[in-house]
Parts: sequence; structure tokens; C-alpha cells
Amino acid sequence: MLDALCGSGQTAEFLMSQGAQAVGLDISEKVIEQFRAKLPGAVGVQGSILHTDFEDASFDAVFVTGGLHHVHPHVPEAVDEIYRILKPGGWLCFFEPHTGSLADAGRKLWYRFDKLFEENEAAVDVDGLKARNRERFDFVTTRYSGGLAYLLVLNSMVFRVPRPLKAAYSRPLLWLEPKVQRIQGKRTSCFVVAQWRKKGA
Repeated sequence: MLDALCGSGQTAEFLMSQGAQAVGLDISEKVIEQFRAKLPGAVGVQGSILHTDFEDASFDAVFVTGGLHHVHPHVPEAVDEIYRILKPGGWLCFFEPHTGSLADAGRKLWYRFDKLFEENEAAVDVDGLKARNRERFDFVTTRYSGGLAYLLVLNSMVFRVPRPLKAAYSRPLLWLEPKVQRIQGKRTSCFVVAQWRKKGA
């Protein structure tokens, strides 16, 4: 399994706990050093998801947890490379902020004024990616989710929320989140979780 744009390696750590052989890929040398120190049982590779040195059909699955929106405008090229390194029947699973939502409208405005964000950050156009890849992947699952708890608890550092205030509202928002998720659609959600399967199994 490849944890692509792996960051701290949380996804790889979970995959390993489920018995997977994990490889982490990140463009940052420092991040990969941290990944290797944290997960000595995994393989850490420094490199770009746009041009990896992996062989064709190397992986049973590629997981991307919040990384594709950091390679804008080259997300289609990243998916091309993922397709190349996946085995036939292999899985691409990703979790990303998506276009076409109210959250994305706010995000576009925020990105202009907040120096926390890089110029190459932008929500992922899932519908556009599907149109481009319909001959190559089966789109098994597409689930839209993420409400106030996602924004103000899981992403509280982005909003610079003081810890005492976060402690005060976290429990009720986390209680409310799964109830809101039942009625959420693409327009009112903050992120998409998708499972695609490479054709040709």
C-alpha cells in the first residue's frame, strides 16, 4: 500500500496496524526523515507524486489523505501517475476538500488573504476527474461529509481557535456531526471520501 503525500504517516500507521506493507511518499526530505523515524517498519521514499520511480503496477492500493489539493493545478497528472503504479484491480482511495460546495466558496476567499496557505492549494474537482478517468477506473464510492466539527475541531489550528474555547465547544459539535452527516450533500459538505478501482482486474 502506498501512503502518497504521506506527511506524518498517520495513514501508513493505520494501514500497518491492519497488516499492510506500507510505503510512504512525500516530496519533503524532512517529512520523510520524520516518517522513517516514526515508522521503521515502513519504507519512506522522498519524491513527487507527479513523477515517481516506482515500477508500473507496483501497488495494491494508493491512499491520499488530504494531499491532492496541494498539487493544484496538476491533480490530473497525479492521478495519471497513481493509475500507472496501481495494479489492475487496485484501489485509489482519497479524502480531499472538493469543488462545488459552500465551504469551497469560503475557502477560495480565505486562501487569498491567509498566508498559512500555499498558492498551489485548491479544492479537487471530483466530477472533472471522474469525466477524465471513466475509462480507467470504476467509481465505487463517493461520499460527501464534513460540517462544523470538521472545521472547528479537526481544523481548529487553521482558524487559530484558542484551546480553552475549543475545549468548550468540541463535545457538542462532535455529538452533532454524525447527525448532520446523514442529510449532507455535496453542496453543504467540506470534503469528499472516494474509492476508485483500476479497471482490468
